Amino acid sequence: MSRYVGLIVAMGLGMAATVPAFGQTQTCMKRVDLVRQLADRYQEAQAALGVADNGAAVEVFVNPDGGTWTLTMTMPNGVSCLLATGEHWETLARALPERPA
Repeated sequence: MSRYVGLIVAMGLGMAATVPAFGQTQTCMKRVDLVRQLADRYQEAQAALGVADNGAAVEVFVNPDGGTWTLTMTMPNGVSCLLATGEHWETLARALPERPA
C-alpha cells in the first residue's frame, strides 16, 4: 500500500520565499477561522501535517482538483499564519521502503 505525500520541495521553497519584506504584514488568525476561510473560499482541506521543532503544526491545505494550495503554520497558542499559497499542487504516491528479511 502506498502513502501519499505532498511535494516537499515546493513546501521548502515556499517557506523560504515567504519571509515578509520590510513593512509587509503576515496574515495570521485563529486556526479555526483560517480553516473555515480556506474551505469556504477555495474548497481546500488539510492534505498534509507535520510538527516543527518549535512545536508549531505545519499544514498543507489543497483544493480537491489540485488547483490551489496553502501552507500554514499554527503555533501552540492556536494562532495560524499563512506561509505560502500557490497553484498546481500535485500529490505523489510513494512506495514504503521494504523491510529487511
